[in-house]
Amino acid sequence: LVSAFVLAHSTRELGENRRVERQLVEAMVEPSDHVIIGDLPADLDEQGLKSNFEAYGTIKWCKLWDGKGSKGGKKSAMIEFASVEEATWLVENLNGNVPLGLETPVSVKFKSKSGGGGGKNRSSPYGGGGGCGVVPPGMAGKGGMGKGVMLGMTGEACSINDVWKGLLRSKVLPGGSWANDERTVVVSGLPSDTTEFDLLKIFSPFGAILPGGVRVKLKDDGTAQGSGMVNFADLETAVTATETLNNCMMPDGRTLRVRQFTDQGGGKGKGKGKAQS
Repeated sequence: LVSAFVLAHSTRELGENRRVERQLVEAMVEPSDHVIIGDLPADLDEQGLKSNFEAYGTIKWCKLWDGKGSKGGKKSAMIEFASVEEATWLVENLNGNVPLGLETPVSVKFKSKSGGGGGKNRSSPYGGGGGCGVVPPGMAGKGGMGKGVMLGMTGEACSINDVWKGLLRSKVLPGGSWANDERTVVVSGLPSDTTEFDLLKIFSPFGAILPGGVRVKLKDDGTAQGSGMVNFADLETAVTATETLNNCMMPDGRTLRVRQFTDQGGGKGKGKGKAQS
């Protein structure tokens, strides 16, 4: 009996040691412009992968595959971004969190240099980096340009989406990064033509919403599935919005449902939990 107890204890200790070793190895991987994303939904395709993650940077190349040994048939992906800075932001902010357009947390880590795959000389189906970047405060250099935020001068025209992505990555917008917690509300029963801007118009009068904190889940044809999420900056605002808009009857007779998101403590990282009934 004693031998069995010692064996079981040793086995658990060995498993824990291996887990810690894996974490240390991952932490020591040199940052690169390639990231590996795990725990992606089983129904996600490459177009959905690109549309969900291009908000965080310029995607040069991506590949999606079935995750080995994953539960529930989840998928994994590799993404090559236009810069190491974009990939680093993703690893530091989205690992264990819920990305824009998805409903469950994902794992994000740098791709190890060992093994093939990727490479800057690979033909890129999504075009090159281009666009403009955003330099965080204090990184703009000398000559009186060190204050505030400076757009990187690439010689190419910027779109407003380039500016938005750069500001989001640089964390210069008030509130920082969003996370699904008690300040988040889940909306259901939305019309099929709902956009993220529509949710912003409806919920922003209640109070500040965190950067990137409005999401509408879409079908393959681009129409809304009927649900969305809003990440407020404070709890009181989320409660007020929920109490005011829940069970609101729309002109067609259907009811709008607004529920507060609560963390059930079911795992690590931000963004896990479910909505209250």
